[in-house]
Amino acid sequence: MSKRFETVIFDFDGTIADTFRGVRHCFLEALHAFGYDETDEAKLHTYLGPPLFDSFMLYCHDEETARQMVAKYREVYRAGAMLQCDLYDGIADVFAQLDAAGIKMAIASSKPGEFVKRLLGHFGIEQFFDFISAPVIGKPEPTKYDLITAAVSALGADFSSAAMVGDRKFDIEGAKQAGVFAVGVSYGFGTVAELESQGADCICDTPKQISELILQ
Repeated sequence: MSKRFETVIFDFDGTIADTFRGVRHCFLEALHAFGYDETDEAKLHTYLGPPLFDSFMLYCHDEETARQMVAKYREVYRAGAMLQCDLYDGIADVFAQLDAAGIKMAIASSKPGEFVKRLLGHFGIEQFFDFISAPVIGKPEPTKYDLITAAVSALGADFSSAAMVGDRKFDIEGAKQAGVFAVGVSYGFGTVAELESQGADCICDTPKQISELILQ
């Protein structure tokens, strides 16, 4: 019997790892460096997912300043804050199960590729992924649609048998635009309402439910 899904693309922040501690630290450091502050923790959570430039523009309203804030953020992140994160319980088991079933896997993340690669190595899960679709620092920021289509194409996969798994509306929106099955996860940084508003085809509350969905 042929598989329903042959390829699964995963977001990173809020889907594979809880990166809020490190992201929060870097975001606040960048704000403080340019005279801004943010004390609303709920608002800080909303900045995980969209491009950093867009988030900083909400404060400074100036493109050059926003670019400098992004550079400051990445300076702090690269210096060690990136490791202030944890894999979600059970997600490594999902990768092992999908790999054993012959499912191809890739990453589609708005986090720069150099950081994604370092974190995958840090957690010892890099062997499960055949391709990493992520921005390159210094080059134009791709949309989630761009990242997803690049990943599916790089794997030589059929879009109709691919799924995108993510925790924010950007993941679902990009999946819909690309014509792949959109799987939202409620344990990340988004909300069920946010995922449903973008038309998620399915919402998983735990990593275990992801493998159950893909392998059913």
